[in-house]
Amino acid sequence: MENATKALLIAGGIFFGLIIITAIIFAYTQIVDYYRSEQEIIKTEQVVKFNQQYDRYIRNDVRGNEILSLINKIVDYNKREADTEGIKFERMIIQISLDGKKSEFKYPKKYDVENKDIIMDFNNTRSDNDIDKISNMMQTIQGNTGVNYTEAQLQRCATEISNIFAPDDFPNSDKKNATPSWVSACKKRNSVVQSIIGKEYDALSANEQLKLKEATLEYYQFQRFKRAHFDCEVSKVEYNKETGRIVKLVFKFNGKFE
Repeated sequence: MENATKALLIAGGIFFGLIIITAIIFAYTQIVDYYRSEQEIIKTEQVVKFNQQYDRYIRNDVRGNEILSLINKIVDYNKREADTEGIKFERMIIQISLDGKKSEFKYPKKYDVENKDIIMDFNNTRSDNDIDKISNMMQTIQGNTGVNYTEAQLQRCATEISNIFAPDDFPNSDKKNATPSWVSACKKRNSVVQSIIGKEYDALSANEQLKLKEATLEYYQFQRFKRAHFDCEVSKVEYNKETGRIVKLVFKFNGKFE
C-alpha cells in the first residue's frame, strides 16, 4: 500500500512537472510569437516609411527639378545603404527615357560648338556613372570645359544664349564688321558677358571664348532638363520580393516643358 502511494506521488509529481514544462513552453512560444509579430509590424512600418519617400514620384508630370532631387536621393541611398559593407539592401535603379526626343533638350543647332551633348537616357542598373553626370552637373561642366563659373553665372549665360552667340550668326564676311547690326550685336555681347563674369567678351582669349560658349551650351541643356516633365511608368516600378522596398523607378519624357 505504501509503495503504491509513493508511486502515485511520483507519477503525480511527473505529471505536474510536465504541466509546468508545457506551460513554460507555451508561454515561451507566446512570447516569441508576440515579439516576432512586433518585429514584423516594425519591419512593415519601416518599409512603408521607406517607400513613402518615393511613392510621391509615382505619377505623371513629374518636373525635371523633382527628378534631380530623386536622382540625388537614390545616389545617396546606394552609397549609404547598398554599397556599404555589411548592409545587404538592394541597390535602387532609376531609368529616365527621353523617348526619342533628345533633340528637344539641345540648344538651337546654329549655336553648336563641337556638338556639346550631355543629355542622354539615364540607366544606373550597374552603377551611378550615368546619373552622376546629371546629379553633379556643375562638376561635369567644369570637368568638360575647365571653366570655374558659378551656377548663377551659368544660369545667366544660358538665359542670354542668343546674345552670347548672336554676332556669330552673321554671314562670314569681312563686311559684317562694318554693318550696324553686327556692331550692335558685338556691343550687346560685350555688355552681357561683362555683367555675368566681370570681363568683356572681346577681352577674353580665343580659348576662353570657346570655353564660355561650351559651358553655356552644356548648362542650357541642363536647364532644359530641369524644366521638362516626365511620367512615371507605373507598370515598370519594381519592389524587392523579400524586403518589400522599392528598387526600381522608370520615367519617360512626356514632351512638355514648363
